[in-house]
Amino acid sequence: MSRRAVRSSIPLIHEATSDENLPESLKPRQSADGELLTYRDRNHVARSLFSCCSKSSRDSADEGFVYISVVRQRPCRPTLLFDPAGQLCYYWSGVVSVAFLYNLWVISYRIGFDEIRADTKYTWFALDYSADFIYILDLLMGFRTCYFTDGVLQTNAIKIRQNYMNSLHFYLGCLSLLPLDVLYLSFGYLSVVRCIRLVKIYKFWAFIDISERHTSYPNSFRVLVLIHYLLLVFHWNACILYSYRD
Repeated sequence: MSRRAVRSSIPLIHEATSDENLPESLKPRQSADGELLTYRDRNHVARSLFSCCSKSSRDSADEGFVYISVVRQRPCRPTLLFDPAGQLCYYWSGVVSVAFLYNLWVISYRIGFDEIRADTKYTWFALDYSADFIYILDLLMGFRTCYFTDGVLQTNAIKIRQNYMNSLHFYLGCLSLLPLDVLYLSFGYLSVVRCIRLVKIYKFWAFIDISERHTSYPNSFRVLVLIHYLLLVFHWNACILYSYRD
């Protein structure tokens, strides 16, 4: 096949591809849903094209049509997914950690000092349920957070949901959101019922681990974490001892 033969067949191909020059059996057909315009079998098209290029330009005028499949694609719907190794998930885990630290420090304080009174209960309730709202958002965010399988990021929404609902983090997230606050109606304002919120500690540990690996001063960061743990132990110890005062 020579280049001259191919060049001479091009205008004949374009002329033959018009619907007026096509036989009735080769004209395009529209599918029932109106989304796809289909032509004859692709193998027949390929054979026609090869025969066109191998024969003379005169024969190409009779057989040299190219049938093109025209597909009207539906517009892609935007999908909200989160990269588990991305910056957004890292900052969000920091927000969840702040909500966890609020419960970790405040619950013991209110257990020891009985700070929920008639004049302060609305302030405490607003803070408590703001932290609970963050917990709820974190639980919902897990349904849209991708995961790695065999080193490949899984972005299928159905598989992401199934994997998350079968994971331990989902059950721990549900456990940390048990509405035990309704016991206030029977036993009064006992902050000890909110200790179930401390189950979210796995999120705090994950945030600490990621921060330690990304910081430029890992040793200083470890010292700060150690100081925080020591202060937390002193805080809980003081609150428990004060609660057992005479």
